[in-house]
Amino acid sequence: MLNKKFLTLLASDLLLQIEQALSQIGITLAAQRLSSMLR
Repeated sequence: MLNKKFLTLLASDLLLQIEQALSQIGITLAAQRLSSMLR
């Protein structure tokens, strides 16, 4: 059986990566919106 502490670490690491990916996507979308507004 897997260690509970290990699972918790794994989950928080996954959440962090997802969060970072989402923020990067958000920044990209915002930049595209800005550039289309400036055109």
